Amino acid sequence: MKQFVFRFQLLLDRARDDEDRSLLLLAGAQQALARKEGEIARQTEFRRDALAALEERQRHTFHAWEMTQHRLRLDAVAKELRRLDNERGALRRGVEEARVSTVAAMRKRKALEKLRERQLADYRREAERRELRVMEDAAHPLLARRRQQALG
Repeated sequence: MKQFVFRFQLLLDRARDDEDRSLLLLAGAQQALARKEGEIARQTEFRRDALAALEERQRHTFHAWEMTQHRLRLDAVAKELRRLDNERGALRRGVEEARVSTVAAMRKRKALEKLRERQLADYRREAERRELRVMEDAAHPLLARRRQQALG
């Protein structure tokens, strides 16, 4: 009896490869987003510390030049935070696109694996049926002759 051959094995292998690539892209996008979140957290902390330092300076002394420098620094940090927030939004969209792509690749792989399992189950049922027929023919020669006459 011939061995089971899944006709779409090449497609299944490609679907698995696509899923692996998609998972790697998703992981990379999530790592980039996490790095950006960390960078934003550091800038936010720096801004909070700079604001605290400015308030402390204002309580003790008031030098216009020094206050202007602090304000310029705070403005630069605010601008940097806006830029980082825009980048984070783009990264979040990239993560969502990678997630959608990963889910699609997983669905495709699962569908092909289910098809493979169904075809394998059909193959096994057919093999068992043939095996049973051979055993019946060996046990009951009269049945085998009648079957042969009916077929031919």
